[in-house]
Amino acid sequence: MKRILAILARLLLLFLSIVRASPALAVQPDDVVGRWKTFRDGRHHGTVEIYRTSQNTYEGKIVWGEHPGRLDEKNPDPALRNRLLVGTVFLREFRYQDENDWSGGRIYDPDSGHEYRSYMKLEDGGKDMNTLRLRGYVGISLLGRTEKWTRASGADLN
Repeated sequence: MKRILAILARLLLLFLSIVRASPALAVQPDDVVGRWKTFRDGRHHGTVEIYRTSQNTYEGKIVWGEHPGRLDEKNPDPALRNRLLVGTVFLREFRYQDENDWSGGRIYDPDSGHEYRSYMKLEDGGKDMNTLRLRGYVGISLLGRTEKWTRASGADLN
């Protein structure tokens, strides 16, 4: 009986090590791709579409906003102040570094007209594929702000 229990324990350990090492469970570079809902004061404020570029970087553009006719009035470039925010690429140059780390990117804040260094991570080390933490900062990441975005799905793609 002890021998059977020892064999079963070894099989269980082997099974758990295979499941843990399975690449299907690890965060993949394109797991960040898709539509993400942004929030302000607890309300759905906008929707961003993140995609991979031909240079294997990740970008994001505004695909929906609660004020669809809003212009990029605070842009430091006067020639861009009359463009609509919907359709604007405001996340750029993110690179997948390793598991659950898209960094080296820049985020443009249309409320201030400033651009900040930024990185993205999926919530809970990638276990929660439906929540994205995005941090924009000046200089070092301690001097910044983090937002949590929720993956849009189904009929709720705006």
